[in-house]
Amino acid sequence: MYMLVSGFFQPVSQLPDPVWRYPMHYIAFHSYAFGGFMQNQFADTDGWDCPCSAQPEGCGAPYTVEDPCVYSGQDILDYWVSGVGVLNKWVDVGIQWAMILIYRGIFYGLLMLKERMQQG
Repeated sequence: MYMLVSGFFQPVSQLPDPVWRYPMHYIAFHSYAFGGFMQNQFADTDGWDCPCSAQPEGCGAPYTVEDPCVYSGQDILDYWVSGVGVLNKWVDVGIQWAMILIYRGIFYGLLMLKERMQQG
């Protein structure tokens, strides 16, 4: 379920706000993994071909062989990731580690509570 709100299947800006973006997108582990991947792959890059450039007729009238349709890495990031995606990739990794430690602590506490309840 969390993969649906991470931005992998649909850009984050197009997710419905009430439930899927707030809070589901921000508590999903995959959102930070996908955001970090996208930052690592596309930040500070240039020259990514538009999807239309692979078509036989090309991208249309405003673009020519001398002036092709290309995206910058920032254009791709602006489309696919927003919100958590604008974080630095190392911040995304740090958030993932924090989530791991917090979840482990919560489940350890629940396990200890369960054991105490069974003993008493």
